[in-house]
Amino acid sequence: KLKVMGVELASMGRISDVKPTDEVVQFSEPARNVYWKAIVRDGKLSAACLLGDLGPADDLMRMFQADMPVPSRRLELFFTAGSLQLYKDRVPLHGAWALIAAVLLAASLAMKGAALGFYPLMLGYVVLWLALVPGGLLRGYRRMGDYSYGLYLWQFPIQQCLVLAVPGLTPATLIGWSFVSTMVLAVASWHGVESPALAYKPGRRPAKGTSVS
Repeated sequence: KLKVMGVELASMGRISDVKPTDEVVQFSEPARNVYWKAIVRDGKLSAACLLGDLGPADDLMRMFQADMPVPSRRLELFFTAGSLQLYKDRVPLHGAWALIAAVLLAASLAMKGAALGFYPLMLGYVVLWLALVPGGLLRGYRRMGDYSYGLYLWQFPIQQCLVLAVPGLTPATLIGWSFVSTMVLAVASWHGVESPALAYKPGRRPAKGTSVS
């Protein structure tokens, strides 16, 4: 991954080495200066280049490094979440399946290699189940505040700082330490910045525990 003149870029393989039998999968969004291109050879990812938005980069890199077969619907190369939308009528959200997905997710992280191919799909299923199905305690935490944006905003920089400060951290330790640190910042961000700022929107009242002066 690189950043050239303010534009993010990710590349893997030789994107210019295209054979007559290769499949070329492309997506472009000129208004946002986004361009994605993937070369599929013998059913596997031979090369890819992403410009402007690196959203699918991690999934593509895992697929490329593990020499995994690409999805039969090439759209899924770039849009894992979009593929779930395409198959939404065939994807039941059930607690038992979520448990199996969580086990496979942990196993793929432990085994690595080709097993990482399960990672994006299993993670997507677990996240969807947690977001759409559970009630009770799992939903009750939101009564204290909406910390989702703070978690999204701070998780990556916190993880990078920990990796630099403490070399050799295992993935499990990194996740645990970064989650605790990020949650502290997310709580402070919600009650100190986000909730008071939202109170200025028409028709909104300050959340409990916040004040606007």
